[in-house]
Amino acid sequence: SQALIGVDGSTLPVHAEVRVEPERILHFYKTTKVANTQGGYDRVPLEGITFDIYLVAELRDYLLGTVQLPEPGDYDYPETADYTLTTDANGWASVNFTQQGMPDGVYLVVERTHPAIKAPVEPFYVTMPATNPEGTGHIYEITVQPKNDVKGDVRIEKDVISLGNDSASVDAYTNHTWI
Repeated sequence: SQALIGVDGSTLPVHAEVRVEPERILHFYKTTKVANTQGGYDRVPLEGITFDIYLVAELRDYLLGTVQLPEPGDYDYPETADYTLTTDANGWASVNFTQQGMPDGVYLVVERTHPAIKAPVEPFYVTMPATNPEGTGHIYEITVQPKNDVKGDVRIEKDVISLGNDSASVDAYTNHTWI
């Protein structure tokens, strides 16, 4: 209730509705296949992969049809991205659209070249928020997992004690030299 100014002390009910929208978050999980010692492949996180994100159309304009999207590879994006992020040692990178003040819309994601990968993934669109699979609501936290092939067949070899010796046991808390 709110007291009225200049009235005999009576109160007037005040009603308000507070709506809290979920935060819009886009996660990247970047991995590649690396040959393992058993003759198969393991998924290994890629660190230092950079993605540029460009707002192509605000969601309202896109849904009303006032903006037509070209093929992602044909989009003529500006030199400066709306947001840039880089994967960490675990292959993860995230952007919180809500905290960054980025509107709901269609975004173009462009992966930059990196010396460890053969080629970046093709540019692609992400709609934030996305429609859920049932078509009855939205998904506000999206994870994309673009994958690359690394240059060459990466294998890590270690030699201990002497060249060609791949195993050794050592006492805990003692210094040991790996070759």
